[in-house]
Amino acid sequence: MRFKLLLTVSCLLLAMGTAISQQSTPKFLIISLDGMNSNVWDVAHTPNMDLLVQNATYTYSGLTLAPAYNSTTWSSMLTGVWPVKHKVDTSTFTKNDFSTYPHFFDYIEASGIKTASFAANDSIANQIPSSINHNVSFSDDDEVVAQAADYIKTNQESGAFFVQLDEVFKTGYGKGFDARRAEYIKAIQYYDEQVGTIIAAVTSRANYENENWMIVLTTNHGGTVEGEIGGKSLEETSPFIIISGDFVRNREFILDILDAEKGKDNAVFLRPGVNEYVKINKTGTKLENMSDFTVELRVKPKDASSDPCIIGDKDWNSGGNPGWLLARQGSSWQFNVADQNRTRKDIDLTSDWTIEDDLWHHIVLSFDKDGDAILYTDGRESARTFLGYGDESTFKSPYDHLALGEDGTLAYANGNNQWKGVYDEVRIFDKVLDSLTIATWRDEKNIEGRHPDWDHIIGYWKFDEHEGKKVIDYSGNEYNGELVGTKRVPANGSITHVDIATTLLAHLGVEIKSEWALDGNIVDLVIPNIVLGTEDVRMETKDVAIYPNPARDRLNFRFAENLKYGDEVTVSVFNLNGEKIQSESLTTGYADISLDISTHSKGYYLYHIQGKTFSYKGKFIINN
Repeated sequence: MRFKLLLTVSCLLLAMGTAISQQSTPKFLIISLDGMNSNVWDVAHTPNMDLLVQNATYTYSGLTLAPAYNSTTWSSMLTGVWPVKHKVDTSTFTKNDFSTYPHFFDYIEASGIKTASFAANDSIANQIPSSINHNVSFSDDDEVVAQAADYIKTNQESGAFFVQLDEVFKTGYGKGFDARRAEYIKAIQYYDEQVGTIIAAVTSRANYENENWMIVLTTNHGGTVEGEIGGKSLEETSPFIIISGDFVRNREFILDILDAEKGKDNAVFLRPGVNEYVKINKTGTKLENMSDFTVELRVKPKDASSDPCIIGDKDWNSGGNPGWLLARQGSSWQFNVADQNRTRKDIDLTSDWTIEDDLWHHIVLSFDKDGDAILYTDGRESARTFLGYGDESTFKSPYDHLALGEDGTLAYANGNNQWKGVYDEVRIFDKVLDSLTIATWRDEKNIEGRHPDWDHIIGYWKFDEHEGKKVIDYSGNEYNGELVGTKRVPANGSITHVDIATTLLAHLGVEIKSEWALDGNIVDLVIPNIVLGTEDVRMETKDVAIYPNPARDRLNFRFAENLKYGDEVTVSVFNLNGEKIQSESLTTGYADISLDISTHSKGYYLYHIQGKTFSYKGKFIINN
């Protein structure tokens, strides 16, 4: 797709007048490439999709909620609410509440903008009721693409388009949603050709130069390598979501820019190039000298250049040192253990099964002292080795701590030699869990009292605390840990299916009413296509900072020292239709000033702050 030059805010908003005016007509297109897993991007040749990514805010590890059926995930994407509201939580639409939570295209139609939907699965047209102006389905993807491309190119009135394809889903279902299957990759590469055809229709529109397009590329859900759907595995519930357009900031939506939230599912992030780790005191605890045990953790790894320790308590300078650890080098696993006599055992597994793909993976190590050590990846056995230690063997490390991102010495010289990535749900049991239990519980969180082997758990760290350095042990043993230099982030800190509706409604300038009870947030990705007037106004300068952005109830202004002299200022808020919806007189000072915005609905807004000697304007988002 040919994109216009990506402009900065200051360029967009030069030569401002007294009113807000639209530069171009906002439009959007959603393309749902059903059945396409997020982990295929580095395998399949997809030049058209890659071109969209170049001008996009995107994630390869988005979120949709289980169960990952077509019916459930389509309903979440197209209503903007989760299953607890739309009620579609089985493989059919029999139970639903679309009367309360309708297709979000209904809100667009009600605003006077026409919509169109083209689907390869007729359930979208027939089972999700809507007032869509042009709502059709066809028996195969090629016909969908042909009809959609022709309509998009020639129909100038519609402002919102949805296109759904499902040949990749058919190729993977029951056979394997597997990047190693040539047939599956071939189908994805044909998806890419079809995406190119649809995008060409957009750019060929007669009025394209006067339109501001936002294109969303996503999938309804993924599937397992066995070809299964309808579950809650990471493969199924981590869709890619690409939001592309001329005024979209080009960035990958990644964890290191996000902060943990109170009362939410959080995780801990060890950042590349920084000396960070988690330490858990094990002196005098059941963690100190384990014999038969199972270690479980969820990880989202970054690339590793050496063989850093992921979790362990020994000195990794030599594999003969007493203790144990799990390490990762490239796509290779290394598990090492040695007893008090320096008798070592190892698992060295070289595999083309990568986990350095910015997706969550479930890792388990089970250790049977006189039997096998078994490594599981995403619920499946990856490797095993016979240990055969006798009763006299002990594995007590001389170090006081169990560590994540470090070995037992806690003495890595710099962050470049440490494992980097995100940890969540770290659990240790004092028994060997069986393979069925591991596979059944791999995607479960908050397992207190529910897990069949709960009586054997000796350490459980969820990292859900939103502040401070203390890491709480939820096993009841109070083996609390400590963050060293690292930070917590949202465990699902990414773009979600329900964010699509709110973001696109905001892009069109449709007022998002509180009574709609949409679950999504507006993704902070767009420089609105707006011009504010008067040539002496400066934009988003370092002299005035606003926070938080996105905001919820209040918007705060912090002034540079040269402006903190008690000047009376007027703060005005505009919506995207150019209407001034709020104006208040406030006084600057050494404390920040705060504006109550709690009465406004979700959406993009602009502020204008006018003082005696200065005038600044900028954008902000409300997600309430």
